[in-house]
Amino acid sequence: MKKLYLLLAISVLLCGTMSAQYAKHDFSSNKANLTTSKINTNKQKPNTQKDGDAVWSCDFENSSAYTIVDGTGTVSTWHATSEADYPASLVAGQGFYFWPMNFSGNSSQQAYQGSETPSTWMILNLIGEHYCNGADCWGDGIWGPIETSIVFSDIDLSACAAPKFSLNQSYRAFNPAWNMMYVETSLDGGATWTEHQINVGTWQNGTYIDDPIEVLIPEVGNHSGVAVRIRYINDDLNGDEQYAAQYGWQIDDAKIVEAAAHNLTINNARISMFSFFDYKQDLTEYWTNSNMTAAEKRDYAYQLYDPYAQTPAANWDGAYAAFSVELTNNGATNATPKVNVVVTGPNGDEVYNQTLTGRSIATTVGDTIDFATIDDENMANTTVFYFEGAATPGRYTATFTVSEEGVEDSNPDDNTITQYFDITENAFSKAFYEPNTSFSANGYTVSSSGDRYGASFLYLAAPDDIMSADLFIADRTTPGTSVKVVVYHQNDDGDYVQQRESEWAEITEDMIGTWTNFTFTNPYTLAFEEGETYREVTVMAEIDYEGDQSIYFGSSDILTTRGHSSMEYLAQRDKWYYGADDIALTFHTGEGVQVEAAQNVVEGVEMYPNPSNGIVNFTNVENATIEVYNMMGQVVASVNNADANASIDLSNVANGNYVVRIVKDGAIATSKLNIVK
Repeated sequence: MKKLYLLLAISVLLCGTMSAQYAKHDFSSNKANLTTSKINTNKQKPNTQKDGDAVWSCDFENSSAYTIVDGTGTVSTWHATSEADYPASLVAGQGFYFWPMNFSGNSSQQAYQGSETPSTWMILNLIGEHYCNGADCWGDGIWGPIETSIVFSDIDLSACAAPKFSLNQSYRAFNPAWNMMYVETSLDGGATWTEHQINVGTWQNGTYIDDPIEVLIPEVGNHSGVAVRIRYINDDLNGDEQYAAQYGWQIDDAKIVEAAAHNLTINNARISMFSFFDYKQDLTEYWTNSNMTAAEKRDYAYQLYDPYAQTPAANWDGAYAAFSVELTNNGATNATPKVNVVVTGPNGDEVYNQTLTGRSIATTVGDTIDFATIDDENMANTTVFYFEGAATPGRYTATFTVSEEGVEDSNPDDNTITQYFDITENAFSKAFYEPNTSFSANGYTVSSSGDRYGASFLYLAAPDDIMSADLFIADRTTPGTSVKVVVYHQNDDGDYVQQRESEWAEITEDMIGTWTNFTFTNPYTLAFEEGETYREVTVMAEIDYEGDQSIYFGSSDILTTRGHSSMEYLAQRDKWYYGADDIALTFHTGEGVQVEAAQNVVEGVEMYPNPSNGIVNFTNVENATIEVYNMMGQVVASVNNADANASIDLSNVANGNYVVRIVKDGAIATSKLNIVK
């Protein structure tokens, strides 16, 4: 019977160590409900047409329709704005910018659809509140905890049995973990409040979130004299070190409607490759209370999800992927969710199809359903995704769908999420090879030469060599800056120990917007000690630049699930940080795609022209095998038993960098090839 690894990797964010064991483990597929109503606003925009008509609304055109209330020790931060008086310092090109809410164009940061009534809206402007360490602050603004609210009073909901509050927003996070946002209701004029936490947070700092907020508020149904408030709190909990939690928050078109009876929503779906811990509540008791039973500790567990956009097929031998689906019951009645996960392979064939039914969850309540059961005594009970035989390289599509038996959902648009991952010959990456955005490597005031950006990777127990890495240099990078790639291994004390580095490469015009390959003088061999089942390796790009230069790396958000896998090291502070951008940095294992420093190891072999527009010629390759690899390690063209003078037609491949491998009489020549058509 095939044995599956279950790697319980506790993030260094939590405890700084990692542990591993073989499974048999059984995770309950249905966990306890969340303690507050967390409404995700980072996914599909709900279709509210099947809800009732608005019974109350506020478009912020009349200041008497709302009241701004600030907490103790803060100053007023909310104010009405418009296109005419929007602060010029916030628009694009001013550093930490924030697009106005009625922005309807396209940018690398946002493509907002606009407000229903965009002439006047509310803005919470925290631009410039970046970093403060004691008296040494940089940036402008308010430091430390901030609390501010907008209150709507005397709302008549006596004819609304299942009210749902909604508003349009444009929100941009800086450090979202320190934000707390609530929609709260009161029936006693504000003496007491019932809170609903708004989950607008995302671990990808700098992301725009422009989906509507929707919160069910059943506790005030069929009541008059209702008060509703929107409350924002920034509490960074860092003592002397104080950071801003966001760039800003803009809102408009608040309203209350009669909620539909049935509306299940998928908030997120996570692919946990090779490691899994279900997330739940605050971890303090989990780690410190020795009186808790094992079952109670599981209820406090935290999900570490380790997503890979690209992984070699060899790493799937004996490994698996667990799926965790987060959902919310946004309907006005209790619901029993069914979650289906289908994975299709590169040829469109279905390689996984599982359905789990959760327990009944009340209105406004969130829950998770985990496909994480492993039973190697009876594989029919196993719900994780794994391969019976060898993994087939290519792109895999995972489709997550939530439904309720015998019930038509009022908004099927938010019942499905689709994600992707690639299985490769020998490439590891957190990002895909089609980077669709970029981030600045020197975007901080404290940026300096020596800063590093990258990601940590988990290996199963299969010794291999890290041979080379590819880095995508994005547009807007200043030619003349330099970059290299560095490999670390984290030791038993949690320290990052450098193992290998490439030569420095000065960025030229032809490198911008393309992939650049970096090789290591000596491959880094992943040697496993007795009893080890995995190792963690961190691969990073180090920058060397002058203060007036800019460096942009490509990144990808095609894979929507993210974890604490991205790493940043800021040299001025000599401090490591968890990042959020899945940097387009891909590295390769095995000798198949290593780019040797010497172009021609096989004597007399020549390849020309390079760069080529498609036709590549070779001399002195009689009886040789010629293979051309793309940067995913896939063979795109090959010739066996070649003539002395041979040619390969690559006119049908995309522009970019490739690796040519020639094997002749037991000797190997590898060379980098650039296709430009």
